[in-house]
Amino acid sequence: MSRPLINLNETFQRAQALLRQGQHADAEACLQQILQADPAHADALHANALLRRAGGDPAGAAQLLERAIAVQPERAIFHADLGLALQAMHRPQDALAALSRALALAPASADILIARANLLRDLGRPAEALDGYAAAQRLQPQRPDAWAGRGDALHLLGRRAEALASYDRALALQPGQAAVWYNRGTLLRGLDRHDEALTSLNRTLELEPDFVEALNNRGNLLRHFNRHAEALADYDRALALRPAYAAAHGNRGNALRELNRLDDARSAYQHAIDAAPGEVMHYRNLASVTRLTRDDPCFTALARFAQREAELGPQDRIYLHFALGDALMESGERDAAFDHYLSGNALQRARLRYDEAQTLAAFERLRHTFTPAHLEAVRGGGDPCDSPVFVVGMPRSGSTLIEQVLSSHPHVYGAGECGFFGDALHAHLRHGSRATPGHEIPFGELDANDFTALGADYLCRIRLLGGIDAGYRRVVDKSLPNFMNLGLIHLALPNARIIHARRDAVDCCLSSFSRLLTMMPFSFELGELGRYYAAYERLMDHWRAVLPPGVMLEVRYEDMVGDLPREARRMLDHCGLEWDPACLDFHRTDRAVATASSLQVRQPIYASSVRRWRPAPAQLAPLIEGLGLSSADGAP
Repeated sequence: MSRPLINLNETFQRAQALLRQGQHADAEACLQQILQADPAHADALHANALLRRAGGDPAGAAQLLERAIAVQPERAIFHADLGLALQAMHRPQDALAALSRALALAPASADILIARANLLRDLGRPAEALDGYAAAQRLQPQRPDAWAGRGDALHLLGRRAEALASYDRALALQPGQAAVWYNRGTLLRGLDRHDEALTSLNRTLELEPDFVEALNNRGNLLRHFNRHAEALADYDRALALRPAYAAAHGNRGNALRELNRLDDARSAYQHAIDAAPGEVMHYRNLASVTRLTRDDPCFTALARFAQREAELGPQDRIYLHFALGDALMESGERDAAFDHYLSGNALQRARLRYDEAQTLAAFERLRHTFTPAHLEAVRGGGDPCDSPVFVVGMPRSGSTLIEQVLSSHPHVYGAGECGFFGDALHAHLRHGSRATPGHEIPFGELDANDFTALGADYLCRIRLLGGIDAGYRRVVDKSLPNFMNLGLIHLALPNARIIHARRDAVDCCLSSFSRLLTMMPFSFELGELGRYYAAYERLMDHWRAVLPPGVMLEVRYEDMVGDLPREARRMLDHCGLEWDPACLDFHRTDRAVATASSLQVRQPIYASSVRRWRPAPAQLAPLIEGLGLSSADGAP
């Protein structure tokens, strides 16, 4: 039986017109007519392949494209689209080979350059991807997808300021790119520019309300702003759209843990495990709200992971060692626990770029900049508001206990680790009237007007949490790294109170070392941790010497454990507040606590963390040396 005679050109033109009109079923019928008449019609094979790929059948698309290539191997677009189909089939190396063949045939195609660069980016080869985006931009400088991809590659390379500029350029060219707003928000969150990050994620979800990852990440940001009810709503929405989304289950568990809803948190963590049984992080989260015994199913699962540790990825290995360290420490197997902490910290340190010399030099510059003469010369500006109370110090120094005691007072609002002073400071240094593009104003060049603007900006940000406008007389900001900013804080908010949380140096450092403090890159090697702590102490000695009397109160963790009523009264007096017995019942205060100490401050005060267990002298030696102590100071 002969095939029906049709005009192939007219039928193909009709199919193209139908495709432009979105009438895909009719277009495919036309293409099938062509292929029945001429099975080697390369353009019809190509067009049909694009329909298959758009319809979720990349394997069918690839077969059609291979037939088209067999007919016309010199057509670059056929190889490029085959690469995209193979990429959708999770065959990235084959996809890269196809896109490379396409580029060899059409080296001046910006489309192919960008497609290949996108694949290199996804394969974890950002430097090569960056070259591809640059080549595309030389051909077409105004391509928003090239600017967006360039931003992704720069972000992966750690060149975050350039990445942000690329995202902004992409959005200036095409504002409706939800994925770019999302990536921009992720980058800004990593830069601790939380308010800007939230704006970007809000814009993402305006453009694409069902963007599941954006809902999950916005939930994480809302928790940073103490907006836990909204965060839970975002997680619930994400899970309604994708019920097996393990990350959202886990983050929902984190929010519930911070609210002290521990049974609900355990249930959420279990859902995360059920959704992703191979991800160690979820077992670690469950272990954080469960006192594990060796016969607990969670401990059994961790032990199974340990038996095949070599098969795990780096992040899972880190989570595994910290989880086993915590479980073994709880069961009294402390030497074995510390071995796991050593392993977990070493793995984490190997993944970081931490410039110790640069960090410690920055501390020295602060001491040399904020001299008594300089403070006197620039004094006189700032905002007079007396609401803020800054709690500063090292991690694991008792700062969460201080905040919880203060926040139990009816006239005190606990803002947690909001980071708003740092946000305001960096915004002012970048965008102040005397800032030049790409450069920040040095601290030493700030004047009284700068400090007035800085104080006002901080207060605008802290008001987002509602504490000041809700009638609270004091708002506690427990952003610990503000110990570096005390000179600036005093000049910008001269009536603010400062409380310095202190703890025995070895106890404090060992407690930090036993926690996965991902935002503290100095904490993963005992020598670096000790040297950082010693530099922090020198800087705090400097602030004690140059700040006016009465601005800063020192509170030792050991003193709080020994006599909480006395220390609570000292803190309230310092904050200008009358005594309230609720401060001694801090563990009953119902508020979100987002730090590593969230469970400890739900309990009455206890003394077991004073002169805590210490490892053998040989293991402790790097810390003792870094701290500048004698070996006797670290003896168990």
